[in-house]
Amino acid sequence: MVSSEQKLDNFSARELDVLACTVNGCSYKRTAILLNISPRTTETHMRHALSKVGCLTREEMLNHIQKTTHKEVLLARYVNISRTENFPSVSQNKRKKIKLKKIFWILLPFVVAVTIVGTVFVHEKQNTFLDSSNTLINQHVIARKTLEKDIDAALQARQGITVLALVGNGGAGKTTLARKYLEKFAGHFTYEINAETLASLRSSFIDLAYKLAKNQSQREDLVFIHGISDENEKHRQLLHFVQCRMREISDWILALDNLEDLEYLKIFCPLSINMWGKGKIIITTRNENIKTVDYLGKIKIIPVCELEQKEKIELFSSILETQENTEIKEFLEQIPGYPLDISSAAHYLKNTGISITEYLKYTQNISKEFENMSKRFMLESTNYDRTRYGIITSNFREILSKNNLFLELLCLISLFDSQDIPLQILRQVSGALPADDLVSHLKRYSMITSNGNKISIHRSIQSIWLDCISKEMNLREKNEFINKMFSLLAPYDHLEANYNALGELIPHLKSLVEKIDKLCTSNLNRQKIDWLVTIGDIYRLKESSSSASINYFNQALALNQENPCLSSTEIALINFKIGWVYSLMSQNDEAIEFLSLGLLDLEKNGDHPEELAQSYRLIGIIKMRKNLFAESNECFKKAIRVLDAAEKHQQLLNSSDQKSRGAAQLMLVNLKVIRAHIYSNMAYSYFMEGINRGKAVEAVQIMKKAISILDGTTPVSEKVICHLISCRSRLSGIYNALCKYDLSLEEGRKAEKLIENLSSVDNSTFYAQGIILRERGLSYLRLNDVKNAYD
Repeated sequence: MVSSEQKLDNFSARELDVLACTVNGCSYKRTAILLNISPRTTETHMRHALSKVGCLTREEMLNHIQKTTHKEVLLARYVNISRTENFPSVSQNKRKKIKLKKIFWILLPFVVAVTIVGTVFVHEKQNTFLDSSNTLINQHVIARKTLEKDIDAALQARQGITVLALVGNGGAGKTTLARKYLEKFAGHFTYEINAETLASLRSSFIDLAYKLAKNQSQREDLVFIHGISDENEKHRQLLHFVQCRMREISDWILALDNLEDLEYLKIFCPLSINMWGKGKIIITTRNENIKTVDYLGKIKIIPVCELEQKEKIELFSSILETQENTEIKEFLEQIPGYPLDISSAAHYLKNTGISITEYLKYTQNISKEFENMSKRFMLESTNYDRTRYGIITSNFREILSKNNLFLELLCLISLFDSQDIPLQILRQVSGALPADDLVSHLKRYSMITSNGNKISIHRSIQSIWLDCISKEMNLREKNEFINKMFSLLAPYDHLEANYNALGELIPHLKSLVEKIDKLCTSNLNRQKIDWLVTIGDIYRLKESSSSASINYFNQALALNQENPCLSSTEIALINFKIGWVYSLMSQNDEAIEFLSLGLLDLEKNGDHPEELAQSYRLIGIIKMRKNLFAESNECFKKAIRVLDAAEKHQQLLNSSDQKSRGAAQLMLVNLKVIRAHIYSNMAYSYFMEGINRGKAVEAVQIMKKAISILDGTTPVSEKVICHLISCRSRLSGIYNALCKYDLSLEEGRKAEKLIENLSSVDNSTFYAQGIILRERGLSYLRLNDVKNAYD
C-alpha cells in the first residue's frame, strides 16, 4: 500500500473525477452519466486508480482515502462535477451538504458491494438491486420464444447444481437472455459475475463475498482475509468464505457473463453441491470449446444464433417505431440477424434519417466515420458502445497475435465462399497443426460452425476480415499469397483423378474471383484470368457441366482482350481447352475451329507436347465421326509422332539431376496414358472402317497395344484404371464383331473386375459398363444362351 499522503497529482484528471464520484457514493452507471462517458470506461479508470494506490477493491480505496487529507478535495471536486451537470449543488445548502455526508458514511458499507467490473442482481426476499448499465437493448427487449423455451427446460432440471451455457457470437444477445432469467428467478439469491478477464472475475468475486457477509463477524472475517499477504492463500480463504455462505442459502443462481478463458472455470465455477449447496449457473460465452470441457460434467449447451425472422422484424420496427413492410424484410435479409446488428442499424437510421439503400452502401466499405457514428448512436440509445465491426476487428487482432501463420489462413477463409470450407485446404496452406489451432481459436469466439471436415462462417465476419487483411498485408505479401494459393489450388496434373474433391472447390474459387478485387493486388487482371481458367478446367471434366466450362474460358479470354497479359501460347492453350469441351459435346464444327486456332502456336512452341498430341487426337475423333477414316488415322499418327519426340526428350531429362528426374518421370507417365488413349481411338477407327473389310482384325492388335501400355504404367492411378476399362469394353465389342464371343465375354469380365477397384464411378465408366453389358448380351445371343442374353 502506498503512503496515506500520496499526492493527487499521481492520478489523471479523469481518474480524480471517478474517485470524486465514488467517494460521494455514485455507482459506475451514475458516474458514467455525470462524466458523459461509458460505464466500461468508468471501470477502466477505477482499475487504474486502484493499481496506483495498491488496493484490490473499492472498499479498500474508500478506507484509504479516509486516512488521507484528500477527502475534502475530492468532495469539492464532486460539487463542481454535479453543478456542471445541472444536478442540485451540495454547496447551495449547508444542511444538504451535511446530510449528504451523513448519508454517504451510513451507506459506505453497502457501496463497497457494488461490482468493480460486473453488474449485480440481488433478489433477497422482496428487496431487489438491479444495475443494467451494460444491457444491450434495455428499452427494446424482445421475446425469443424458442430459445427461452430451451432455457426454461434446462433450468428446471432437478439437480444439485445445474450448469447451462449460452454460446454464441458477440452481440447475439447472450447477456440479455441471462439477465432476463436473473430478474425473473424466484430463488433467494441471484448474482452476476463479470468473467471476461481474471482481474474482473476476481473483483466480482470479492464483491460477491461482501454481498454475502450478513453480520459484523463475517465482515471482520473478510477484513482479516484481505490482510493476508500471500495472494494464493488470500484467494483460497476468500473462496472458502464464499462457499460457506452459499451453502447457507437454500437456492441461488449465478451468471458468469462473457467468459472467455475456460481455465477460469477450474478456479471459481461452483460444481460440488457439498461445497456450494444447491443452485444454478448460467454461463454466457463465445467460446464454443466449452462443450469439450469434461470437468463441467453434465452441462446443457444452448447455441444463441441469429434472431428468427419475426423477432428481427419486431426488434427493428420497435426501435424505428414503424410497421413492417417488404422493404424492411428485404433489408433485414442483407444484414446479420443478431440483436446487435439489427439494433445498430435501426438506431443509425433513426438518428440520421438516411435511407436503407444508403445505409447498405456504408456497410459495404466501412469508414472510420461510419463506425464512430454507429458506436455513438448505440451508446446514447442503449448504453452499449460496441458494434459488429468493432467486435470482429478486436477478435481478429487477438487471433492474429497468436501465430503469424494465421494471416494467410484468415485471408483464404475470407476469400472463399462462407459455407463448407474444406479443412484439408487450410492444412495444405499452413500445415495441419497451425490450421487446427486456428480453428480452435475461431471456435473460442463463436466465429465458425463446423461440420465434419468443413467449416462455415458468417459472411459479415468474412467481409470485415477481408477489410482488415487488405490493410494488414502490403502489396508484396498480397501478391505472394495469391501466387501461393494458385500453386496449391490449380491442380492441372491430377484434375481427372480428383474431380470429386475438386468439384467442391468450385464455389470457393468463384468467390475468390469475385472478392480478389478487394485485396488490390498489382497483377489483378492476370490473377483473375488464371482462376477463371482453373474453374473452367474443373468443369471441363464433367460432361454435364461443359457449357459452364466454356463460359469461364470465354470470361478469361474477354478479360485478356480488355487488358492483354496472356502470351500467344497461353491463348492457344485456352482455345485447345474450349475445343476439347466442344468435342465432348459433339459440336464438331466448333471443336475443329478452336482446336485449329491453338494448333499452329502449339506446333511452333514445342513446350506443350501433351496438349499438341491431344489436339491431333481430338481432331482425329471428329474426323472419324464424319467417316473420314483416312484423315482420322493420319491425325492419330501425327499425335503418336509428337509423343515419340516428347518421350525421347523426357528420357534425357530423366537421366539428369534429381529435380528434373521427378518431373520427367511424371511427364513420361502422362505421355504413356495419352499414347494408350490414341491407340484406343485408332483401333476404334480401324474397326469402324473395317466392319465390312479386313481392317477390323488390325483393330484388335492396336487395342491390345493400348492395353499393354496401360498395364505397364506405374503408379497405377484411377485415371489409368478408367482408361483400361474403356479399352477392354471396346475390345469386347470388336471381338463380337469378329464372331469371337468367348474372347468378348472374357474382356467384359476383366473390365468389370477393374471397376470393382474404383473408389467412385464417373460418366465414362458408366458408359463402359453399358457397353460391357450390351456386348455380353450379344455374345450370349450368338451362343444361343437366350436367358443370359435377356438378363
